[in-house]
Amino acid sequence: PKAGSTTARVTLSYFGGKDWQLLQNVPPATRMTYYKFAFVRDPLKRFVSAYAEVCLKLGPACAFYDVTSLRGISRFLEYTQANPCWDEHVCDQAFFLQAAGEE
Repeated sequence: PKAGSTTARVTLSYFGGKDWQLLQNVPPATRMTYYKFAFVRDPLKRFVSAYAEVCLKLGPACAFYDVTSLRGISRFLEYTQANPCWDEHVCDQAFFLQAAGEE
């Protein structure tokens, strides 16, 4: 969930852990025995990072883009509060910890 995923992916690739399709071939009972872990980030730092990822890379094409004041990130916050999880960068971190079909 946008919490060091690139770093984790690169690190795990050194150990052969880079192909999620391979995991789909492992029987579910075997997968349940695997060790699982999660990365959790400070929510404020994650939000600012999301703004940078979504808007600063897009530049003026982003509806929230404003590098001269706090208006851009304020609009980004307002939109995200009104539309939770509109982009994977702004979904609540708990969303990614839920199993498919759970609430």
